[in-house]
Amino acid sequence: MAAADLAGLDPPKPDCQVNALVVIVDEPERLFDKLVQRHRPILGGLDRDIHIRRLRDDLAAGKPAIAWNRTKVVALGGLDYVENGVPVLQKARATRLQGSVYHSKILSVVVFDSTKLAGAAPAQLGDYAAMHLLANPSRTTDFETVSTRSILSLFADGPDLAPEGLTAFDRAYLEGAYEVGRNSWRGKVTRAVLAAYEEECADEKPDCQFLVPAQAE
Repeated sequence: MAAADLAGLDPPKPDCQVNALVVIVDEPERLFDKLVQRHRPILGGLDRDIHIRRLRDDLAAGKPAIAWNRTKVVALGGLDYVENGVPVLQKARATRLQGSVYHSKILSVVVFDSTKLAGAAPAQLGDYAAMHLLANPSRTTDFETVSTRSILSLFADGPDLAPEGLTAFDRAYLEGAYEVGRNSWRGKVTRAVLAAYEEECADEKPDCQFLVPAQAE
């Protein structure tokens, strides 16, 4: 809930449908096989942001966690429909400053392998999952080359060295990404995140580890 509050999400309503799942299981590959065979709606199809083969490869490699999202394409200012699995715009309104479509999450899933959590605290797992449920962090970040602390480094650094929860950067990422709205260009999102990070670090928090370089005059 703390991460959702940072993102500015409204409290859940009584009739809301479940759109976020966190699963901790000791045999994730077996679970995944069952999902593929019996519960395909959870995995989705063309609307999934990662291929099943990639998820299987991650499980086979022994990764402690995997995550995927299902999304839908939404048209701005026009009606859309699906034909043979492909979204079709009836009235596109793309401009140089605004796109005509965006991808909206309809389901996010995080699966943890309980045998590979190495003593991670519940708060660490919860905040790690929240970053995947609320955002779309890169799955290929090399944390050895990143100086900024993030809960996303939980399994790269190990629970003892990783942050205890959301860091100043994680909070800024959520605040900035959700502040600009759903149809903003990447550059605008980046600026909003950096602005939120600068505000987070105004009190010299210990997990603020870099300064945004000043513009050259």
